[in-house]
Amino acid sequence: MGVLRRRWLIIVVAVPLFLAVLWFAGSFIPIGGSPVTHGPATQQMIALTFDDGPNATYTPEVLQILDRYQAKGTFFLIGANVKKHPEIAQQIIEHGQQIGNHSYLHSNLLPYLLPNQIVDDYRKAEKAIRDATGLEPRFYRAPHGRLSPWMRWDLRRQGLILAGWNDSAGDWKNPGVEELVRRIVGAARPGGIIDLHDGLDRNESPDRSQLVQALPAIIEQLQSRGYRLVTLAQLLGKEPYF
Repeated sequence: MGVLRRRWLIIVVAVPLFLAVLWFAGSFIPIGGSPVTHGPATQQMIALTFDDGPNATYTPEVLQILDRYQAKGTFFLIGANVKKHPEIAQQIIEHGQQIGNHSYLHSNLLPYLLPNQIVDDYRKAEKAIRDATGLEPRFYRAPHGRLSPWMRWDLRRQGLILAGWNDSAGDWKNPGVEELVRRIVGAARPGGIIDLHDGLDRNESPDRSQLVQALPAIIEQLQSRGYRLVTLAQLLGKEPYF
């Protein structure tokens, strides 16, 4: 086999392998810093966070439940959903809750786009949120929590706080109301960030009924254990908006 042919063979094998490793491991390479996944463990505070809204059916129900228990939450909004329901994004603010940026399209491919495309998606979501609420969130949560090294780098350059979580029950899979309560409460720790979903991607009609049914019990059990349910900004001692 000629030298040139061997080189091409190496390229043909190595490039797909590199891309595969990048796809599966890119989110875990610590270049650009890791997202914050918890707050101080020294205080009995927990942050409830809700992804993929605003949703016309379930976001208002979640807000009513939080109001009932005088609990706070942080809602990571998809820009495209905000464009459909700007009035609900505004309701979140009117109820005294925090909002964050959850990208514009909530695409699985976002971490692997070019840096300028990633920033354009963030800015498009930011504009949709600003048009609806007048606010520009400092907190950003990546779609599905996936962040490539260059995505972390470029979003931090925008002054954003990248938010992860350390308590997720897979509520989007609808595991059952009792199981959802058991998973969330069982994993709760001081300083925890709990990941829940009041929407589901850009689906207009997701079934989030199990979350709505489980949320009162989750809040009641956490509060009975002495936890104060606060916004992510309160948990971390950061300003929520620019």
